[in-house]
Amino acid sequence: MNTRQIDALNIFLILASLILAFIIPFQLFLFSYAVLGPLHYLTEIKWLREQKFFLNGLDWVRILIAITVLVSIPVLVKMPFFEDWLKVDFLNKIFNLLSNYSYALILLAFLVSVCLIFIKNQKRLQYAISGLLLLIFLAIRYIPSSIFDLVIFIPTLIHVYLFTLLFMIFGTLKSGSAFGKLSIIFLILVPVVIFLWPVSSNGYKLETLSEEVFLSTGFQTLSYRVSTILGITRDKDFLLYSPANIKIQIFIAFAYTYHYLNWFSKTSIIGWNKNITWQGLGLILTIWLGSIWIYSYSYQVGLSLLFSLSLLHVILEFPLNATSMYSISSRIFSWIGVKSSN
Repeated sequence: MNTRQIDALNIFLILASLILAFIIPFQLFLFSYAVLGPLHYLTEIKWLREQKFFLNGLDWVRILIAITVLVSIPVLVKMPFFEDWLKVDFLNKIFNLLSNYSYALILLAFLVSVCLIFIKNQKRLQYAISGLLLLIFLAIRYIPSSIFDLVIFIPTLIHVYLFTLLFMIFGTLKSGSAFGKLSIIFLILVPVVIFLWPVSSNGYKLETLSEEVFLSTGFQTLSYRVSTILGITRDKDFLLYSPANIKIQIFIAFAYTYHYLNWFSKTSIIGWNKNITWQGLGLILTIWLGSIWIYSYSYQVGLSLLFSLSLLHVILEFPLNATSMYSISSRIFSWIGVKSSN
């Protein structure tokens, strides 16, 4: 498929994802996260590695991987296999410490990635990252933890919606595709359509088992954060099936589903499949099918086991996100400069 055909396909995928999200917002999210998600993580990490993570050197990647490990530990140890570890007072304090500052670590990973792309001089880069470490330390000490809770949006909605939008803009600026521009407009209009479309609570309530899965995984936390910011929910008065919160879940389901479909639709452009061997493909498919089996066995266990893989693909993509921001801003400044000179 050429660029024009892929961009046209993406318009269809935006509409299809939105329609499905309106019909089954909770079920679609659970399905997309468990089935489409792991295959996306595996193929994108492979592709990012081939692109050298969009960095001049791979030394800095170790910092991003180390942050992923630190953030993942508190999630992994909550699994039944590690119950005895939590009984050890010293280890329990370490796990709680990592859990309390996980959002600060994710923010650090993002800011480090931005520095890696925008600052080319190595000495200045070292100074900038040292300054970031000091800044994060002071923020942890003096800024309320509720502010850091907002970082939850970076590896979730910002990653699946805003960064996907930036990636599409980045590609369209290079191709100049009319369908690409139209798909960007469609994607921007999605939250507007969801906001304006009338929704009632009827027909959206999950079956008991699906509701238990959704609540036990903590997925409602994301809806709660959005609801709180928008002023829909005050304190702990959160109604999962209220019309406003259903709209939030519709957007979440759409954003995740389209994010995954957008990645797979652009296989021929991105080319993550070009250098793959039969052995590599077999490994990816084996892990993917195994992850689906684990999710079907226990969604909670699947979420915990694959959390580090999910987070790793998000954090390793940060340099690409920063590259997209850098390229788009450069184009805008260049365009403004040309306009000003004229």
